[in-house]
Amino acid sequence: MKPLLFILSFSVLLANVAAQIQGLGQNGHVQANAATVTGEQNVPPPVNPQRMHDYRQLQREADELSLLAQSVRTDMQQVSKGLYPKELNDRLKKIERLSKRLRSDLGQ
Repeated sequence: MKPLLFILSFSVLLANVAAQIQGLGQNGHVQANAATVTGEQNVPPPVNPQRMHDYRQLQREADELSLLAQSVRTDMQQVSKGLYPKELNDRLKKIERLSKRLRSDLGQ
């Protein structure tokens, strides 16, 4: 008799829990849908993560890079004659900075 009573009470308890879960599921869906609608209304439109390029500035930097490369060529001719222009190292560093900047700006 005890096992039958235990099974019966467990069945009633399980049915009660199942009914509550089913009711919560429906309310949960309604609440989730309402939260989604509310959230969509409050969210601003996405911002374009790519920054706008100033193509004139990029063109100026590319022109400067070209001029620096030409000046390095003449400096290297002087190096072959045994003269080391003191600006050569600065020009090479500037070429490196400009090329990195152009590469990163155009790579996005």
